[in-house]
Amino acid sequence: LLMYVNVWGEVNKPGRILVGSSNDLLKIISFAGGPNSDANLSKIKITRTDPITAKIIIYTVNLNKIINSEISHPLEKIQIYPEDTIIISKKFSLNFLDNYQLLNLFCLFLNICLIMIW
Repeated sequence: LLMYVNVWGEVNKPGRILVGSSNDLLKIISFAGGPNSDANLSKIKITRTDPITAKIIIYTVNLNKIINSEISHPLEKIQIYPEDTIIISKKFSLNFLDNYQLLNLFCLFLNICLIMIW
């Protein structure tokens, strides 16, 4: 049985993907080209709409623990359903190029403080 799932965020080929219903989270992320270097694998979100209540349910998965086998039989417990959305956010980085806006804001604040002192 085939189903569509959505993979958003820090993967190499984000989008709507047609997969087999027996595929697990790792395989689906692989079908999306795998995580890119900015992917935060410790807080992957899986969202789905409950068919009975129509409420959105959000699950958080730490894929690092799964990859490092810190959880026993983890992939059997992560069921992916049709129309689920898998969201892989960007990891926080102290890299200058990634956070230049934060540095720019700090320098602006420092300049204002120095002007007020003089």
